[in-house]
Amino acid sequence: MMKKFFLPITILLVIFLAGCLTIKLPFAPLKGGDDEVTLSFKGGSGSLTTTILNPAAGQDVYLDYSLPVTIELKGVGDSNTEGTVCVTGLDQQKFFGASGCDCDSFSIQVSDADADNYEKTRITFPEYQLSKESVGEHPITVLSNFKYNTWGALKACIKRDPFSETGCKVKSSSGSPIDKLTKGSSGPIQIESVEETIIASGEDASDLYFRVKVKKQKEGKLLETEGYISQNCEPSTKDPKIRLTLIHLPGRELINCGFITLNPDGEGETVCEARDVPLVDREGNYVYQDYEPELTVELTYSYQLATSSTFKVIER
Repeated sequence: MMKKFFLPITILLVIFLAGCLTIKLPFAPLKGGDDEVTLSFKGGSGSLTTTILNPAAGQDVYLDYSLPVTIELKGVGDSNTEGTVCVTGLDQQKFFGASGCDCDSFSIQVSDADADNYEKTRITFPEYQLSKESVGEHPITVLSNFKYNTWGALKACIKRDPFSETGCKVKSSSGSPIDKLTKGSSGPIQIESVEETIIASGEDASDLYFRVKVKKQKEGKLLETEGYISQNCEPSTKDPKIRLTLIHLPGRELINCGFITLNPDGEGETVCEARDVPLVDREGNYVYQDYEPELTVELTYSYQLATSSTFKVIER
């Protein structure tokens, strides 16, 4: 098995332009100056595509030659990504040099157009030598284990009297919760809705509760938190979790909200608590009364996608 393994820790910054959304980043601006950056999300379930360039599907490979396996990975979503790509399915008795699970690391940037790995990268594994017994058709599978982020923008409501019928609202006139989610980024885990509850906390503060519901796409597997670094064709899915973070709440840059676990239907939810959110400034003015800040919900998780095809070894 290949032992080359380097995973640069990337800070996930910005995404593509597809519609307007302005939020305040909790880190330094990309190019200096203003920290109000317009972000936009593609939406949908796109994240990473994997193509087996060699041997291509249905390709004939001559017995006289060795077989280099070349993989192309493309970032088709809103998040930078990093992880491992593994080749499996080749018979070790017929393809000398194959271990049964050969892996290498990769990273893709979608936020930096000047990066060498902008939007895509290619990986070529050392050449496999073909035995005479390899003549015939063979399956090959590529597993991509990667770290990913899904974001959702929401318009929160901060107010002194949660029962007031004026100003911003968290419930409709019928009393049902209002979905505060305004926009979502692409990813295999989608943010379905965000519902808010307000509870007064003294005269000058409120407790905010955000119920976040998510859903997994049908394709692929959710892995354990660090599963993206696994050089294993069967990384653990015993305890897969999604980390939830709330960003841009006034007075607090980040709130770690714990983890979401999915049910057998691929759905999950949790409540993120923001306690004692101030309604006043340092002078005691109610500057956050009926205030509707743009907040961001961030999901962080490890995921696996599989791509398979067949090729044929032939004699001249």
